[in-house]
Amino acid sequence: LHGAEKEGEEGGPTGIAGRIHGALRRCRSPFYILSQQESPQASSIITQKWEFLASSFSAESPRLFGSEAGTKLEALREISTRIPEHARVHYIDADLNSIQTALEEGTPQMDKWRMYWTNWGHDDVSQAKSFLKDYDGTRAVEMELDDFVELVGTGVI
Repeated sequence: LHGAEKEGEEGGPTGIAGRIHGALRRCRSPFYILSQQESPQASSIITQKWEFLASSFSAESPRLFGSEAGTKLEALREISTRIPEHARVHYIDADLNSIQTALEEGTPQMDKWRMYWTNWGHDDVSQAKSFLKDYDGTRAVEMELDDFVELVGTGVI
């Protein structure tokens, strides 16, 4: 949701929120949402922006992890117990610290996950690029909005 809620960037179908909306509408794979907001507030934000997700992301949804569920790492660990071992999993986040924590402290099953740091909504990406360079595109990479829209929309993610 980061970036999608910034004032003045929604801009209809070509703004950040509009492009995320289109990609999520075309998404054929199940997905989870982790939020730093409590679940009721996160659900409200999600359903106001993307009404078509209302039935999937109510405050009680098992696919929505709000702040009351603990840290993002705790949520990711819980998700890793729900997913079949052979499943292809992608973790996308705008928070570089969350990506780093997941890479360094995640479960053995999470070692197989592909992690993406979203660069939209950020002014300074040099720290992230330096960090991601250590993973040379194998487990953690930078993701631009165009890539997100294409990969989610075509079912690659």
